[in-house]
Amino acid sequence: MKTQNANNYFNLTADAVGYIDEVKVVKPRKGDSFVALKATLLEGQNGQERVGIDLILRGSQAAEVLDSLKAEWPQGYGHQGSTWFAGLRIGSLNVKPYLKRDGTAGAVLSGRLLAIKWLKIDKEDIQVPAWQHDEHTSAAERKVA
Repeated sequence: MKTQNANNYFNLTADAVGYIDEVKVVKPRKGDSFVALKATLLEGQNGQERVGIDLILRGSQAAEVLDSLKAEWPQGYGHQGSTWFAGLRIGSLNVKPYLKRDGTAGAVLSGRLLAIKWLKIDKEDIQVPAWQHDEHTSAAERKVA
């Protein structure tokens, strides 16, 4: 029997449609800075159901799109800026529990933003580069500084 030295990596991914509500650079006390996003995903008939999600930027294509639009990043729910509506490729989906300020339990859906497949800002189509699976994305490619 022949043994191969192959590293297999499996990732749950999903394609979603929703609003990008906030994009910001997070600078932790320790470690490198990273780009975090808050989005509202649409689900169900006519998108009537809405699901909040926290995302960490990981895909090089998504980093390229966000870097080119940095001056226009949405700044949170209810912001006075532009409305970003997008088709997203998300990986590593999971649920993170937390305690609310009133002490009750809560949870938030989270994942990694791999690609922005299409984007409309205030209903205007924005050209985005074609997305292809990132084989080995380096930390430098994933950063938007």
